[in-house]
Amino acid sequence: MATFQIPPPRNDDYQAISRLMKTTSEQENRSRQYQGLLESRIREEQATNRQISDRCTWLESIIRKTNEYCTEIS
Repeated sequence: MATFQIPPPRNDDYQAISRLMKTTSEQENRSRQYQGLLESRIREEQATNRQISDRCTWLESIIRKTNEYCTEIS
């Protein structure tokens, strides 16, 4: 029966794989950071949108009351 031996990895192969793994890890970390920043920005925008919506509702109620008042006095 023949025996096959796998040669040990060459140093340049090992270095290339190490660089690839390091680059992949760095990219994953950056991706997580960007995702966190994006999620934070989305929450800020949602809060701003709620404030705008609340102000619009308030203004609409003032307009409605003003119209009712004007109708009453005319």
